[in-house]
Amino acid sequence: MTIWDLLQLSLRFWVVTVVGFALTAAAVLLVGHQPGVFSGQVNVILLQPEPFPGNALAETTSSLISTTGVVAHLVGGQSGTSRSVSDQVTLVGEGIQHGYTVRQPNSGGQWEYRFETPVLDVQSAGTTLGDSRAEMSAALTRIEDVLDKLQSDASVDKALRIRIQMSPNQPVYTYAHGSGTRAYAGTLLTGALVTFGGVLMAERLTDRRERRRQAVVLTVGTMPSGADLPS
Repeated sequence: MTIWDLLQLSLRFWVVTVVGFALTAAAVLLVGHQPGVFSGQVNVILLQPEPFPGNALAETTSSLISTTGVVAHLVGGQSGTSRSVSDQVTLVGEGIQHGYTVRQPNSGGQWEYRFETPVLDVQSAGTTLGDSRAEMSAALTRIEDVLDKLQSDASVDKALRIRIQMSPNQPVYTYAHGSGTRAYAGTLLTGALVTFGGVLMAERLTDRRERRRQAVVLTVGTMPSGADLPS
C-alpha cells in the first residue's frame, strides 16, 4: 500500500481520521502543559566519632561503610533502584517527580556490587522548588533518625557517635523540563500511527462485512424457491 492509498482511505473513513487527529491534538496540548521538575542532590558523608575509638559501628573503615549501607537500606526512599549500577541514574531520570531517595554509591559494575566509601547519595524531586526542598529535608532528617536509632540500639554513648557532614555544605537544586521538541514529535508520530492504524482496521472490518453480504446474496440467489434463508 502506497502513501497515496493510505490518504485515500483516510478520506474514505474520515470520521476515524478526524477523531484520531483530534485526540492527537489534545495529547500535544497535554504534553505542552506538563510541568518541569526541581531536583536536589547532596552527598552525606559518615565520619568516625571524636574521640576515637569506642563505637563498634565505626571502629574501622569497613564497619563504617557497612553502617552506611544499613542506613541507605533502612531509609531508602521512592527510588526503585536503591542499588543502582550507575551513579549517573538520577531520581528524576527514573521518572519520579515527587519524593526522595537515599543510595550508597556502587563502585562495582553491572554484575557486581562494591561499596568503598561511607557516603550516601541523597536526591529529592518536586514539581516546585519548595516541594523538592521539603523532600530533601525529610530525607536528611530520616538519615539522622535512623543513624541515631542504630547507635542507641547498640548502646553507643552519645559522645562517641558517628558524625555526618554534607558535601557540598547545602543541597544543590536544578530545574529540568525535558525536551519539548522531542515530546511534541513523539506525540505527533504516535498519534499519526494510531490514526492510520484505525483507518486500516476500519477498512478491514468494512471489507469483511461486504464479503459476508455478498456471500449471503449469492446463497439466496442459488437457493430453491421457498427455502429458508441461512441463519
